[in-house]
Amino acid sequence: MSWQSQPQFSAQPGATFPSPVGQPVPSSTIPPAVFQAAEAARLGAPTREYNRGAKASAGRSAIAIPLILGLGGGGIGLLVGIFVPLLVTPFPFNLIAPAVILVCILPFLPMLIKLVRGVLGGGSASEFRAWGCPEGLVYLEGKQFFAVRWRDISAVWRKVGFVNGLPSTLGYIVQPANAAPFKFSLLTGPYAGLLDMVGNSSGSMSISSGAGVISSQGGFIQVEGMADLSAYAGLGELIEEQILNLYLPQILETFQQGQPIAFGTFLVSSQGLSDGNKNLAWEEIADIQVSAFAIRITKRPADLLWYNLSVPSLPNAALLIGLLNTIRARYRGRGEKAPVIDDSVGKFH
Repeated sequence: MSWQSQPQFSAQPGATFPSPVGQPVPSSTIPPAVFQAAEAARLGAPTREYNRGAKASAGRSAIAIPLILGLGGGGIGLLVGIFVPLLVTPFPFNLIAPAVILVCILPFLPMLIKLVRGVLGGGSASEFRAWGCPEGLVYLEGKQFFAVRWRDISAVWRKVGFVNGLPSTLGYIVQPANAAPFKFSLLTGPYAGLLDMVGNSSGSMSISSGAGVISSQGGFIQVEGMADLSAYAGLGELIEEQILNLYLPQILETFQQGQPIAFGTFLVSSQGLSDGNKNLAWEEIADIQVSAFAIRITKRPADLLWYNLSVPSLPNAALLIGLLNTIRARYRGRGEKAPVIDDSVGKFH
């Protein structure tokens, strides 16, 4: 998605968008509970469904079969290692080997459970699904339906990484104002269910099979092989566009009144930008470059890198980019020297 120099969308909730999102579905295929939740929250009738899609399980057997065989063989070996000493070694020495094996295995048990769930899970009736409505979203999580109005979504974060060498948005975390956050992954293929486990690893982790590799180095994710980003197609864009519709006019008014606008610890005001440690006046900005991973802002006159904002760490990064683009356009409209946002890289993939 590329944010243009002027807001592309009206400031009215429920506005239509220039590109189709989700899959339009006949009302007869939408569960009655979705209509009930939408009606109770006054969201309007649901019209589009967002789900993992047909490709979500593609190639899963390429990793599931080796995993099952490996766990089966490991389980047999574990049982042999526990029961043989119990049967052939005199008491109490027969308890030593099983105790050592259990002590070594138990720390890895939670990770093994997550691995099995990630590879074999999905496709159940309780997996995350969502339905778009004019005034908000109905979503299914853990066999329970929830409804949230667009104006009640307070923050959106992006999860990013490389997919087959391309910098990409891998998923979203959405924080409603009065409910627990929900998240969804755009990744399909055999490693789709492993994204959280690998991404939350504090060190390095790599899982490979004939279908490819998923790896993480300090939370930085790379996926190679059988994978694409077609799950929940359009849902992240829809949420961010609605936030832009609702909040951009409000924060522009705040900006014009001279009050700072906060994106986490990063502040935007009529005086310039600040991260709490360094300040940068508007006339000092040389360049603003946006990629899937970061917003890089340089300072005049030597093009010194002043801010390197991590997109995954920024709440409402799309709204910040929309704000910077709008301010740039207003500077230009008054004939003043404006910060430059490099549109050649100013895209979210």
